[in-house]
Amino acid sequence: MKYWLSYLLFFQILALPAQNWEELNAKAMQAYNTHKIKDALELWQKSKEETEKKFGLKSIHYATALNNVAFAYKALGEYNEAAPLYKQATEIVKNVEGENSLLYASALNNSGELERILNNLPEAEKLHLKALEIRQKKVGTDHAYCAQSHNNLGLVYENTKQYDKAVLAYQEAIRIVGKALGEKHPFYARSLHNLAQTYATQNAWDKAESTYQNLLKVQENITGKKDELYINILCELGMVYYNQAKYAQAEPILKEALALKQEFYPPKHPEVKRTQIDLIEVFEKQGKTSEANDLKK
Repeated sequence: MKYWLSYLLFFQILALPAQNWEELNAKAMQAYNTHKIKDALELWQKSKEETEKKFGLKSIHYATALNNVAFAYKALGEYNEAAPLYKQATEIVKNVEGENSLLYASALNNSGELERILNNLPEAEKLHLKALEIRQKKVGTDHAYCAQSHNNLGLVYENTKQYDKAVLAYQEAIRIVGKALGEKHPFYARSLHNLAQTYATQNAWDKAESTYQNLLKVQENITGKKDELYINILCELGMVYYNQAKYAQAEPILKEALALKQEFYPPKHPEVKRTQIDLIEVFEKQGKTSEANDLKK
């Protein structure tokens, strides 16, 4: 899984004046954060209707509401529902705040990521480049906003198989986030993860290995070991070793990943099974038939 950086409620800095809006948005955020996306969508749709009545169709508040509904649709995978809402929100922000505002850059970022998901890659690149240009002018080249744009451009370049450009974009995002937010920030780990996966996609195993090793330490510092992202990184590092025929190094990594997954999931969960299969292959490559057979039971 590749990680993109966005801002849910990119107008969150604007407090909606009536308690009704605050309550609706707070409830929607709570629903979203507890993975009740359909409930969040329903609440944000109600907020959009109320905002339209109070502020009209050309207000920043209405653009905020449109963005939030679009975000929920995107989270549900209903991209064609999200696209026109993002475009409408972007147009409102452009007209109200101007083409050089940070809010407009955030709107462009959200639209750009959706265009990437829809595989409209030239349009996605154009939107992210424009967002980056605005941000560099407004806050300087070393601001976290710019890191977000570089990361998301990296995703676009990877989708278009421009791996060298993707690597440079991720490296710049990592540099900026490390400087602006520190290496214990989740955004730092996400961009580092994207870079590691890009190296693996290119079969650049030495670079992938060292990047994953660094990432594992970073992720542990952020979340600890009993975390889904940490476990996924372990599995990916194990397979990097496997693909280099470093089976002795892959074995303890995959054993740790399996033990952690067994704490997280039921015994027959697909995630547990997947790592068991990988570990069985590692055992067999080393001639450890007994260990492989024990896992097959």
